[in-house]
Amino acid sequence: MQVQIQPKTKNPANQSALPAQFYNFLVEDLAPKRQNLWWCKHSAQVAVRLTNTGNGTALFQLVGQGETADCQIEFEPPTEPANRAGRVEFELAAGQSITVPARVMLPFPAVVALRRQTYFFTVTVTQLADRQQRRSLLGQVSRPPIIGPGLLLVLVVAAVIRLIFTPHLLWPSQYSVEKKLPDTVPIAAGSPSDPFVKPVYLAGNSPQNPFETGETAATEMTYREMFEEVAGQYNLDWRLLAEIAYQESRFNPWAIGRSNEMGLMQIHPVTWGVWAPRVGVTDPYNPYSNVRVAAAFLAYLTNFCQARGYSDPRCVLIGYNWGPSNLQKLFRENGTLEQAPEKPRQYANRILQLEPEAPIRRQAQLETPVVPEVASLR
Repeated sequence: MQVQIQPKTKNPANQSALPAQFYNFLVEDLAPKRQNLWWCKHSAQVAVRLTNTGNGTALFQLVGQGETADCQIEFEPPTEPANRAGRVEFELAAGQSITVPARVMLPFPAVVALRRQTYFFTVTVTQLADRQQRRSLLGQVSRPPIIGPGLLLVLVVAAVIRLIFTPHLLWPSQYSVEKKLPDTVPIAAGSPSDPFVKPVYLAGNSPQNPFETGETAATEMTYREMFEEVAGQYNLDWRLLAEIAYQESRFNPWAIGRSNEMGLMQIHPVTWGVWAPRVGVTDPYNPYSNVRVAAAFLAYLTNFCQARGYSDPRCVLIGYNWGPSNLQKLFRENGTLEQAPEKPRQYANRILQLEPEAPIRRQAQLETPVVPEVASLR
């Protein structure tokens, strides 16, 4: 794509011996113009190629704009590579060419959707010597949701197959016409359970702490050993996992929060639905499964924050408590962690202050054996 800016004509009577200055420039199409990304990619790279074909130095301006507010463009100025902005200006000498890289920042992907999300954006090039001459280049980036129609179909088929091959879920053998058990049966922390059995504790209640029941059945793994093993799989500090478990549920694997957060690490149902299939677990109330999903989510948040230049350890914990979509919105608005709500900031500070002393403060809980179901998942 080329733009030719024709020189303005002058009165021949006023022309001097020197050639009159005129302005021309060529601008090529975005490279690439269309991109298809994986759902885990949060930005796309493009480049704008510009040539000054006039006979003198000229000032140019590049402006990037997304079709929606949650899609933003950042240029890397040729004079200040470390300073990214959505609007840049620079000079080009006669005959000089330049390629300006840009990054298209995308919002957090949709968790469940039936089609790919497409984001349109424009890059406008203006020759500032003649503001009436400008050209807008159109680009687009598409990305699938985390759970698309294919995965939804797989989940539905898997659920149907499970019901077919586990008939006791539909016709429990312990039920009879003469004598039927109550619909809700309290489940002790140390008793065997089916992976899909939900505890009777309702959201907002204070479930009985398993460490106060005295039911500490023998098992081959303590809570400390479990945290150390899972942390090693995701390159995390096991003391961080231990302190989150204490702050979230007081080491109660059957806890249910007011927003239906589940289990030892109080994982939100949406987060569980996304990460449990990747980790390969099904029971949110099994401590080992619950901690594995939490660790995978924390590792993702760590990369998510570091990719955007946030190395403060509070960033990951604020995202765990507040949610990654809220954190992404804060990043897009160029906010700081101090602008996050007080509750998630206090949550992060409390964990970071107590984390180094977790083995001392939580010794009684850390040395307690994990419920027997954990051994079957190792």
